[in-house]
Amino acid sequence: DFREDLKRMMTEVTKGEGKGMAFLFSDTQIVKETFLEDINNILNTGEVPNLFAPDEVEQVIGLTRPLAKAAGKVDARDIIWQHF
Repeated sequence: DFREDLKRMMTEVTKGEGKGMAFLFSDTQIVKETFLEDINNILNTGEVPNLFAPDEVEQVIGLTRPLAKAAGKVDARDIIWQHF
């Protein structure tokens, strides 16, 4: 599933100890129009609405908290989510 792949990609970046990741997507891979909507959301806002379930959001925040603190961010849930 495309959204599951996006979730995995985004969480792998968090676990990657500061390493980046490239995401290659060609027009031949567009199977559903929602793919384009999700990619557009990532490019415009940096996130895909409702990609993560509430329990997964808490897990992501837990993984991101040390990275956000190291970057000098305030330890607030919204700030940590934005850092992700």
